[in-house]
Parts: sequence; structure tokens; C-alpha cells
Amino acid sequence: MKKLLLVLGLVGVLIGCGMKTYSPNEKRELILKSYSEDEATREAAAEKYYKILRELSRLYDKGNEDAYAEYREWESTLEEVSKEVRIKRRAISRVNFRRKYNDINEEEYKKELIEATKDPGAYLERIDREKPAFPHFK
Repeated sequence: MKKLLLVLGLVGVLIGCGMKTYSPNEKRELILKSYSEDEATREAAAEKYYKILRELSRLYDKGNEDAYAEYREWESTLEEVSKEVRIKRRAISRVNFRRKYNDINEEEYKKELIEATKDPGAYLERIDREKPAFPHFK
């Protein structure tokens, strides 16, 4: 209850200072867009992200401590999303590698691609248990 009141108080202060805040989901969506395959979407999202960080930095320089907390939340979200994107790309790469070198047929490829997209971490763990990428290095 105290945390809720504290958060509500901070939000009130932030709104009073004129600083726009974003929900964790909004932060995540914007950062995910910056990883988009579409160049225009990626550039627009990256520009918006850096504009937000510049504004938060400017507010912090003027003495707004809450701006620094918001800045740190953006950085934390960026680290989380970046890690997820790297794992997903690695999983999809592994599926494509297995297909290219005839480890799997077309039907298995489609199933594994779906699995790698839905839960890339679990897919990589399963594949490494079944058939390590470099078994001679174990």
C-alpha cells in the first residue's frame, strides 16, 4: 500500500513538473520498434527514444531527480528488450542453420521456427540438449 501511494505521489510530481512519463509497456513497445526490420519504423522509434532520453537528461541537469529515475528505467527496459531480441535472433538463426545443413526437413523446419519464435530460450535449451552446436568443444 505504501509503495502504491509512493508511486502515485511520484507520478503526481512528474506530471506537475511537465515531464511526460511512459508505462513499462509503452517503453517496451517503443524499444521493440527500434529493432524492427522496417528501416523507417526503426529510425522513427530510435529518434523518439533518443529525444526522450535527451529531454530527461535536460530535466535532470535542471535539478529534477525524478527525471534521472525515469532515465534509468528506460535504460533498464532497453537492456531487457535487447537481451530478448538477441536470444530470439539466435534461436531463429539456429533453426535456419539446421535447415540449411539438412538436420531437419521442411515440416520440422516450420514447427521449429514457430517454437523458436514463441519461446526462443526454451527452444535453444532443448536443441542444445538434443544436438549441441559444437559437440567437440564440450
